[in-house]
Amino acid sequence: MDENAKRGEWLTGTVTGVHPSIDGVVRKVTVKTPHSILTRPVVKLCFIAAGPQN
Repeated sequence: MDENAKRGEWLTGTVTGVHPSIDGVVRKVTVKTPHSILTRPVVKLCFIAAGPQN
């Protein structure tokens, strides 16, 4: 992931898992992108759209 990517060049993906910390607050998530699976801190994410509920 490029931390300096311009808007419109951001990598998009789907959150597939959450990782709560010891205090129960979700601080990291697993994100599936078209080319890889990443673990990212939630402070580095930007919500764009919600998909269908399962």
